[in-house]
Amino acid sequence: MAVSEEMFGQFLYNAFGEPYLPELVRESFSQTGSQAIYERCLANALKRENTLFIFVGCDGGLLLRHLSHIPPQKGSRYLVVEFDELLALATKAGVIPEEVPEHITLCNLESLPEVSRSMGIEDYYRLDSIFLAMSTTVELGLHPLYRQLWKDVNLFSVRLKFEMYNTTGTVMNFLSQTLKNLPETRHPASVLHGLFKGLTAVMLAGGPSLAEILPWVKENRSKLVVLAVARIAHLLEKEGIVPECYFAVDPYDLSFFNCREMLVGSLEPLLVGTYHMNSRLLGQWPGRFVCLGPPFPWETSLNPPDNKLFLGTTVAHQAVGMAMRMGCERVILAGVDLCFSKEGITHTKGTLESQMGPWIPSSDLQVETNGGWMAETWYDLYYDIPSMGALAGLAKENGCTIINPAAASAKIANVLHLPLAEITLEPLPDDPKQRIRHCLPEDGSPQRIHHYQLVMDELQRVLAEVEKIGELAAEALECNDRLFGRLGAPPDFQYKKRMDAIEEALQNTHRVMNVMVRTVMIESLLGLSQPDKERQWSDEEVEETGRKYYQYYVDGSRLLQELLSKTRDRVASRLAEEGEVENLVELAQQWLGDDQPGRYRVVLTRKNLAQPPVGWSPQVEELQTLFQEHLTTQDSTYRKQFDEMLTPTAVLSKIMGFYQDKSVERLEHFAAGLAMSQLENVEQFILLIKGFISDLTGEHQKATTLFRRITLPLLQEEAMRGLLTIALRQGDLFTAQAVLHRLSTISPVFYNYLAEVQRLRGDGPGSLDALLKLLKYMPEDPVTLIKIARQYLELGQKGEAVELLHKVVDKYPENQAALTLLALL
Repeated sequence: MAVSEEMFGQFLYNAFGEPYLPELVRESFSQTGSQAIYERCLANALKRENTLFIFVGCDGGLLLRHLSHIPPQKGSRYLVVEFDELLALATKAGVIPEEVPEHITLCNLESLPEVSRSMGIEDYYRLDSIFLAMSTTVELGLHPLYRQLWKDVNLFSVRLKFEMYNTTGTVMNFLSQTLKNLPETRHPASVLHGLFKGLTAVMLAGGPSLAEILPWVKENRSKLVVLAVARIAHLLEKEGIVPECYFAVDPYDLSFFNCREMLVGSLEPLLVGTYHMNSRLLGQWPGRFVCLGPPFPWETSLNPPDNKLFLGTTVAHQAVGMAMRMGCERVILAGVDLCFSKEGITHTKGTLESQMGPWIPSSDLQVETNGGWMAETWYDLYYDIPSMGALAGLAKENGCTIINPAAASAKIANVLHLPLAEITLEPLPDDPKQRIRHCLPEDGSPQRIHHYQLVMDELQRVLAEVEKIGELAAEALECNDRLFGRLGAPPDFQYKKRMDAIEEALQNTHRVMNVMVRTVMIESLLGLSQPDKERQWSDEEVEETGRKYYQYYVDGSRLLQELLSKTRDRVASRLAEEGEVENLVELAQQWLGDDQPGRYRVVLTRKNLAQPPVGWSPQVEELQTLFQEHLTTQDSTYRKQFDEMLTPTAVLSKIMGFYQDKSVERLEHFAAGLAMSQLENVEQFILLIKGFISDLTGEHQKATTLFRRITLPLLQEEAMRGLLTIALRQGDLFTAQAVLHRLSTISPVFYNYLAEVQRLRGDGPGSLDALLKLLKYMPEDPVTLIKIARQYLELGQKGEAVELLHKVVDKYPENQAALTLLALL
């Protein structure tokens, strides 16, 4: 679509003297100044260091004006993605200067990939420090150009994120969890390869379609190897289904929040997790565990071969990949939808997500389902679809067929859609859990102690090497000072050779652990990255950059030594668990430091103790209380995010997007989803939706009745706009005038339309009055001034008309409309 300045409408001025574009932001800035709005929404976020802020849209320049007065924190940068035509309009109107401050980078959608990479977006993704922010224009979702812009920027962002996560993940979180898990990652998942050759497995995940397939799973339990994602453990417990394996992959605390019920359920299932899975979950799991991927985050012979992760980022990808490697002939997917239900529900019944109602953020992404209809999905899921298809293709090559019986699931390449009634099953030849028990390596105290000692020796080795890297960096730091001269000493370029030798040693002799040191110092290295790659550096800048670089190396080696030392302490604590535990003083200190109060249950299980020994008090009482709190608390960041998403403004934005797209079906489904939500005043939103549906289907009288029942102030403008559209379509100028009178009290932009309707009804003085009221909000707008002049002429007030036309010509000497009118007069 070709973009022009006219698409953004005209600037009005609010009571604070700020120009705003009602076409983009309605009256969001008319009653409250932009500074107050942005401070409320962005103040805390803008305090973040080492963050790349990507703002989509600039609210006609108001957001740019706000950001221009707030330089970013250390290591942070601002990137604003906007239409060139909007920037030109805002510049001509004086909203923004021709040259924005240097701490703000502007780009359009086409240049976003190049510009963002020059700003180090990959490094920010490795730090998990991208802040993708909606402008008010995007959040309202009223302008189709900005809905599409948000979609395109989001697609770019998610695509790049997946590229980064598939190679390195988010550095510090992944590394931290990996090191914390080293005592537990004793056995590789590869021990399961070929275990279920020729059998049929069902893979249970948390998508909306799970509920309809679970009864079939229960009916055919004796014919299926059951694999499940850990997050639905509580649902399976209620259904009386004990799977063969649980799967978990994510390092984030959200994973613990979602999967925590597993910790107090049956210990029969085998937990299969990645080396970087959440350590709070793994460290408190009393059952058996096998690890996917390399346990150590550096190259070492202790990492088992043939134990790689599978293509894709979700837990379902890893579970399907393992089912293939375990030799399953068929894998039936249940709840692996990768899209939302028709009502916009993202997860199966009984989950927090389903209780909160439909997905609110507007994505504009739809995928074809097995049933043939289009379903909404989110960006992460959207990119999981092709990777799941590639994984299913690999399974097919290995003699494994992937089947999805759910009509509501996304259509995936190489995945066969086969209804449940057409799937035939044979009874399993034996107990699959028994097979697992027989194939797992022995894991008694001697075996655990042996593993802990191997890990301890490896930690000692790498600690010594990291210490050496720190010493080399400290020497290089001194060489850098002597190279350029310090405290009156002349520069000495012989130190350049020694610095080169140190760099050679870091890159080659200590290559492996050098990578680890650079990993933990990446946040500091961001500060050395220069957006302007072509600029010539002064000698002072080169010296200062070199000094910072090696100081960061020194700091990075110290930080890594600290992480490794804490891991060594954790392993020592695990060794102590294997001995005679008379009291819990020291062990409890370690468990609490790791945020694993339920670890005492693991020790009890391994020692075959039904109750804690008397000597474990009072520490065990504290651990029990805290563990119970962790299991039951609902106060999670995740829940807060849902509460923040379910805002009236966001819901309205989504409704308007569907209405503007004239999608009756999506409006109907969204209304059904909202009816299941916890949104306040939900009945008012449903009235608006039903009104829009009636309007789109030609039931104008019904739509009028529905719109008039809306009393919620947030929705009244859109309801009255609907009434206005119907009245104008039917030529009912009387009703149109009445509605416009009410609308003009909400937004002055409607005075323009009110003046035209009153003129058509023959009310010249009323039309003039409306135009004069509009003029207060755009006092120098030539179009409005000329309209008023014409109205004066129609009322016979020639003098007033001439005066206004001269005002226009004085301000805009080349305005042909004003010149022509003056010539006629």
